[in-house]
Amino acid sequence: MTARVMQQVFQQHIEAALGYGLPRITSDDIANFLNEAQREMFDTRFNRYEVDQKITDDLSPFVTKQTVINAEYTTPTYDAVAAGYYVDVAPFPATYRHLLDSRIQVFVANSGNFDFEIVAVPPDHREPNSATPYTDYTTQSAKPRLAQHDDINTLMSDPFHKSLSTEPLVTISQTGLDVYTDLTFITDKVVIDYLANPTEIDITQGTDSIFPAFLHRELVELAVSKYLRFATNNINTVTE
Repeated sequence: MTARVMQQVFQQHIEAALGYGLPRITSDDIANFLNEAQREMFDTRFNRYEVDQKITDDLSPFVTKQTVINAEYTTPTYDAVAAGYYVDVAPFPATYRHLLDSRIQVFVANSGNFDFEIVAVPPDHREPNSATPYTDYTTQSAKPRLAQHDDINTLMSDPFHKSLSTEPLVTISQTGLDVYTDLTFITDKVVIDYLANPTEIDITQGTDSIFPAFLHRELVELAVSKYLRFATNNINTVTE
């Protein structure tokens, strides 16, 4: 269903219940209830994502692939300086909900430590020193190794478990992916596949739900039940 058709079906259900004294509502109110229902459907399914194949299929329209994020430089902490590592951050997109896969694109020194410079064009990032010949470094893409933040100092101090250009250590925060490097390589870009939050339904702008069409009736019925419950409990506060 389009957003407009969802509105019409919603209104049909409400009109059938108006005999009980429930007030009429605006299209904006309907959109709010549709979006509340959509969020609940998404959250309920997300809790079983990658466990139940049907649920995974239901959320397939929300999968966003091959999103390229430029790595941002962060000032090293005291612990990072002592352990000889740096942290580059790849901020998640505004629509991000859950990481599915990632690849790290890095610059690697062909020998010794990497000669880099900080480019102070917001956001700050690291690049090969402009005076460094291209033959002194190579670029490559690597699958990262996920670590817990509390373990980073220990791991980076261990030559057998520290971050490598072939397997960079990463941690995940609510806002982005942190990539840990030693002095032999730097982070260029991070490429991610992720599950996106639902885009809000907008009846006026014609923004439809991207849930599969076979779930649209369930969405509308859930929105209607939410409205009826709300209106029944708050009939004196709902305006015409």
